[in-house]
Order: sequence, then C-alpha cells, then structure tokens
Amino acid sequence: MEADDSSIIAKVLDGDTEQFGEIVRRYQVGLYRYATSMVGDHDVAADMVQDAFVRAYTNLASCRDRERFRLWLFRTLRNRCFDYLK
Repeated sequence: MEADDSSIIAKVLDGDTEQFGEIVRRYQVGLYRYATSMVGDHDVAADMVQDAFVRAYTNLASCRDRERFRLWLFRTLRNRCFDYLK
C-alpha cells in the first residue's frame, strides 16, 4: 500500500529527506503536463516544474493542510508559471 502525501511530508519534516523523491515521482508527470499547457514551451515547463519542487521542499512546513498537498503543489506551479508569463 502506498503512503499518502501527509505521511510522506511528516517523514520529510522529521529529517528523512529522501522521502521527498516519492513526492517528485508521484507528481512530476502531471505537473509537467500542466506547466506545458500554461507556458507552451517544453524546456520552460521543465524549469517551472523543477522550481515548483524546490519551492515546495523549501516551504514544506508552511503547507498547513497536508491532506490537500497536491492542490498546494499545483498552486505553487501555477503561480510560478504566471510569474514567468508576466
């Protein structure tokens, strides 16, 4: 059985930073598709996704509703894409 996002986040925040790789594996393809649809450029989309993961990792403790982590992560990416498009 696969661990939920909330459990993984708790492990990462407790120091098991390798667990963040599971988050990346879980969401990388969907985030990339979303970013590509927003910015229309594959290379830029890949950069936006990488940046969103870095921001998510850096600000993980500020994700108050861990049950809605996916939404929080996609919102992070969306905001980064909007910044790029300005």
